Amino acid sequence: MAFFTSGRDSVTVKKAAFSDIRKGDIILFSPAENIFLLHRVTNISNNKFTTAGDGNCFIDGSFAPESVIAKVYKFSRKGKNISIDNKLFKALSTIWIYLSPIRKFILAILKKLFTR
Repeated sequence: MAFFTSGRDSVTVKKAAFSDIRKGDIILFSPAENIFLLHRVTNISNNKFTTAGDGNCFIDGSFAPESVIAKVYKFSRKGKNISIDNKLFKALSTIWIYLSPIRKFILAILKKLFTR
């Protein structure tokens, strides 16, 4: 999971095609004109993909391949560069995808813990 925060984190993206993305990747895509999202791919099937933000409890919807713009390959948190290929990051990301049915409860707990 990434939970990118404005002012704290930055991402580095590389142009990507639909054929370059896999479940679990964080991508930049445009689901409609002048709308851009940076979300994680939760599923790919029937020549479409679905996404969800790591801090969201819902799936964004199903999108066409041509809406893919780029793929995140590293990010910086508090000045420290982290590769998307980092084994710990990949493991946590995979677990977070599978926890989506109970994400609402986990996010509520995290919010209470970190907003005190």
